[in-house]
Amino acid sequence: FADQQAAMGRLAEQERALFGGAERELVVPRSVAEAALTSPSSPPPKAAKPPARKRGRGGVGFSSSSAKVKTPTTGSPLVVEDRVTAARAKVLVREGVLKIPEAMSRETALSLREAVVEEIDDARAAVRANPALAMARFHAREEQQLRSFHLLPLRTGHGGDCPIVAATRELLSPRTPLGDLYETLCGPRGVLYDFYALRTERGSYRQPVHYDTPFQEVPPLYATFVALQDVAKDMGPTTFLPRTHTQTPGRLEWDRGLVEPHRRDAFLRSNAAEPRYVLLNAGDAVIFDMRILHFGDSNEARTRLMLNLTFRNPRAQGLSDLGHVPCIRPAYKGRLTLDDVRKELARSPADAAFADILAEPPLPVIAE
Repeated sequence: FADQQAAMGRLAEQERALFGGAERELVVPRSVAEAALTSPSSPPPKAAKPPARKRGRGGVGFSSSSAKVKTPTTGSPLVVEDRVTAARAKVLVREGVLKIPEAMSRETALSLREAVVEEIDDARAAVRANPALAMARFHAREEQQLRSFHLLPLRTGHGGDCPIVAATRELLSPRTPLGDLYETLCGPRGVLYDFYALRTERGSYRQPVHYDTPFQEVPPLYATFVALQDVAKDMGPTTFLPRTHTQTPGRLEWDRGLVEPHRRDAFLRSNAAEPRYVLLNAGDAVIFDMRILHFGDSNEARTRLMLNLTFRNPRAQGLSDLGHVPCIRPAYKGRLTLDDVRKELARSPADAAFADILAEPPLPVIAE
């Protein structure tokens, strides 16, 4: 494994040289900023009942070249929110990636970070006592030192509204930037596919350029990284190659480069690559179509923790072979739609959220 990581690090450094310093920061597009500026703010309800839905209505979803967005009608605050969501959705469909400032409050993000650190410590203790739990906690046979996944529970032992539930509420409730965008992209029947914290430490390698799921006409997965602290350039932010989620000439060259490396190199060296790294403040998010080419840069500073959540688009084909295994606790796999999550978040008392439907089955125990 160490030799494989070193080889990937060498390839990534070769790609850095090919980019030739062309990386630039990803910014919020003007169309989204203008829509937000012309829309009066309307804070989302914290524990309101989910809006009623017509029976038999399926998910909305997008194809790679067109978008179906709710048609606004004049007058209500929801219309204003829809206009902003529509602007975000159009950019995401076109570019494959979108930055969302203040997807949740800074205070909530920092509180969640503390809870994640506790969960990581608890997971390590549990795996030391029973190594068979590693896959259910780290998505690997053992926790990796410099870059690792930590599969999170959707409910902890905290009293009241625990930090994980509070953060999920701010992110996914109706009339929140990310929640409304996911509803537009995947519909209320979109399935929660990933839910984990990504940890990278100082010294972690730069990743080679890659995609998380191979191309298909309808985007199958949309992932979101939410910063749990400010992410500066030296902390290894994620870099994206816009529009490579579709079959652009550049993406086709990169794909051919898997067999003929000179084609990949020529594309990465060209102006068409346009690498864009994402700097985030605590609570900011970046959402992306998982077909897009991207990579995590090397961390040269300090621990970086990100919340990751992904929803599966039910209208995509080939759902049995996405090229990306769900990164979520086994008991949660395939069990929660966006609508389910919202209904649980609306329950009272708040600490009852997810209590009944997410009782984990017994986990394996190593025989003495």
